[in-house]
Amino acid sequence: MNQKLSVSDFAKSDRLWAIYPQALDAALKAIDADLLPRTTDQVIDNYLQINADGLAVVRIFGPMLRGASPYDLLFGDVTDMDLVTKALENAVESETVRGILLHIDSPGGTVDGTKELADFVAMVNEVKPVQVFSDGMIASAAFWVASAAERITSTETAQIGSIGVVAMHVDESELDKKIGIKRTYVYNGKFKRIANDAEPLSEEARKYLQERVDAIYDIFVNDVAEHRGMSSEKIIGQESKVYLSKAAQAEGLVDEVSSFNAAYTSLLRRVGIMNKAELKSDFGDLYSEVLSEGMVGATKEDLEKAHADKVKEWMEAGGKAERERISDIQDSAFDGQEKLVAKLIKDGVTADEARKQLIADQKAKTQEALDEIEKGDTGDLGAGSGDDDTEAEVTADSKKDAGDKLDGIANDIRKAEGIPYSEAFQKARAQNPALAKVYDGK
Repeated sequence: MNQKLSVSDFAKSDRLWAIYPQALDAALKAIDADLLPRTTDQVIDNYLQINADGLAVVRIFGPMLRGASPYDLLFGDVTDMDLVTKALENAVESETVRGILLHIDSPGGTVDGTKELADFVAMVNEVKPVQVFSDGMIASAAFWVASAAERITSTETAQIGSIGVVAMHVDESELDKKIGIKRTYVYNGKFKRIANDAEPLSEEARKYLQERVDAIYDIFVNDVAEHRGMSSEKIIGQESKVYLSKAAQAEGLVDEVSSFNAAYTSLLRRVGIMNKAELKSDFGDLYSEVLSEGMVGATKEDLEKAHADKVKEWMEAGGKAERERISDIQDSAFDGQEKLVAKLIKDGVTADEARKQLIADQKAKTQEALDEIEKGDTGDLGAGSGDDDTEAEVTADSKKDAGDKLDGIANDIRKAEGIPYSEAFQKARAQNPALAKVYDGK
């Protein structure tokens, strides 16, 4: 791409930005200092790295724009969203690529092009898994794009958030007077030159700009909410705040706080590829042969040529492990947890961790049901309800613990019989009808 844009194109008052505020201020200072734009001819190789292990890394560094801009001189690094799209297309079309890692360190950028890129990331994720890593910043438009991936990992000091939209009006009328410039616009339709920089911002113009900002903000928030499985209200409540990673994780904006290696390994596992440690642990004979043959550092293609059968077994084992993880999560689910199950599978959490979240979710739902019962007619749930057996009297007095007790019994059954948790839970219910009765809110 070879495109030259003028400074005035970036300074015009009707441009909308989804960018970390300090980055926008710096850009405007560059414009005030009369930094001239230059022509750039960036190539796809600047954005895309395809590794021998089957993963592609796509870089999104610096402000996100369409085409070249004065940012080149100011920051020394800028992301052309059109070229990122092309890099993703190449990764999808490559037969060797099985997963894509977006490495992001960006304050955001123009609204123009951002939703389209985020939508494209979501579409690519349906074909090949896309995950995100950041060791710097994922702010505003950059987070819009990142949210469309299936998982976000960031280092502890990374800055995440700034979900918002900004438009800036520059009033140059006083400067024009000082230097003797008088501008006349000839146009039709009052909104054609409303909020222009030759006059102070009127209330009508301010309202017009605010309407545009609000409309884009609604689209931004709703997209992030859908991608991240969050409520729009929660995102709006963040008030465009920027968080360090652990706080961002608590807010639902990040899935894991860890290193690049952890994010990369997570994606390898996601696509069914083992790392060297797993190869050594599970396929020691292959690992030993690789060492004995002096093939340390060999590519996946080299290993496939030398040990085709064993590499196939290695790859199949990775895929089998992923299928077993998915199956275990599905087996542990309760009725009505389909959305949570889909999210847990997508996020790549372990079966054990998924089981904990599913149980916690079910307990919360049960507690809500019990609270509703307490508010109304408890019927035969109270003491002296007419049940003669001791267990019924106990559970009637401690009905809030019914879920915990069934959970404990189910875990004992699962360990003793080696059956899936969901089957063990049903057995626990059958063996303890009084507990099940309270658990079901009857």
